[in-house]
Amino acid sequence: MNSEIKKVLEALDREFDKRALDWLIGLFDGETGGFYYSASARDGEQFFPDIESIVQANSTMQKLGLLDRDENGAWLYPEWYKRIATDFIRSRQDEGDGYFYDPQYKAIANKAKIERNTHFALSFLRSDLKQKPLYPTPMERMELKKKENRSATEVSSNENAGLGVYESEESFLAWLDSITVGRSSYSWGSDLSSGRSMIRAAGFEDLLVDWLIKRQNEENGTWEEEFNMTAVNGVLKLCGFFRRDTLPFPRYEIYFERLIEFTKTFTPTTAAATWNPLGSMRCIIDNLPALSGEIKGKIDSGICEMIRNTTEKMRLFRQADGGFSYGVRGSSTYSNDVIVSTGAPEGDVNATTLMMLVYNEAHLLTGIPHSEPWKEYREYFWENMKKKYDKFYK
Repeated sequence: MNSEIKKVLEALDREFDKRALDWLIGLFDGETGGFYYSASARDGEQFFPDIESIVQANSTMQKLGLLDRDENGAWLYPEWYKRIATDFIRSRQDEGDGYFYDPQYKAIANKAKIERNTHFALSFLRSDLKQKPLYPTPMERMELKKKENRSATEVSSNENAGLGVYESEESFLAWLDSITVGRSSYSWGSDLSSGRSMIRAAGFEDLLVDWLIKRQNEENGTWEEEFNMTAVNGVLKLCGFFRRDTLPFPRYEIYFERLIEFTKTFTPTTAAATWNPLGSMRCIIDNLPALSGEIKGKIDSGICEMIRNTTEKMRLFRQADGGFSYGVRGSSTYSNDVIVSTGAPEGDVNATTLMMLVYNEAHLLTGIPHSEPWKEYREYFWENMKKKYDKFYK
């Protein structure tokens, strides 16, 4: 291993210490099996554990070494935890439309929040817990409608619930044009990213990709006039729609050249902006049939400085409680237009997961196996999690 790469990765690993682990344990709710977004959410009567937080907490647990896999690649959760986590997710699916809702936000959640929750819940339930939802999902209802080739008026209200903008190509394109008005590519890209499963089920992925290509800035490879943090954030949200076997990310050489220099010196204002440069780079590489030799050389020569600067900037978001916060001053008050915390100077699950993703991308981009900095605390972690569960179920 290159000594410089080893040094920068070791510095990154040290950001995930036992203090951060204890903070995460403190957000686990032994009664429901969920996780709170932050300490202020845990301690405030108006807040409850939520879908995003349990899914993001588990992603962090997996990547940082708190779980093994079996011979088939399934995560080896303790049976008590697998059971209560499954019950938590399943209890949030609506029988009528198949979407997943946090009860505290159901009446006010916007389309992006609902679709993001549903994507997160299904991914966690099926891929991580190896369990099935209780009811047909919106995507399955969409597939049924396509298979039977029935119009909206021929489908029962339950089957058709929630289809909205996915009813036709015209309604979908009209929606695409409407969500960009007066908004950044990060904002409307978030809406598209949240709705990826429904877009795929509707058969509109190629339509969306064509629409994106027409609107991409040829001068910098983003969907903004200027190459800045907003532009990079937008690319992170949109890069996953491009595929190596059909339509790879266009103009990636231009984007990478600008990104490499930008990431060496940038100062993020949010936890998301800390991860997005490395995250967008790996997303694009994963969806390219091949990486040009010239660009690969530029990445290899710049990766250490990119990781070093990113690690230094991560520390801007480290809070006294051990977690990372979404903003420099504290946790985010809102997520997809719903209130999730008081915005106190505290760590939050979303931001800490984003910092874990910095660790993940750094190891993948350098080709160095994950070091799993929390692996030595595995027994300690699950013992303390079980104690919180046993208060309600022993």
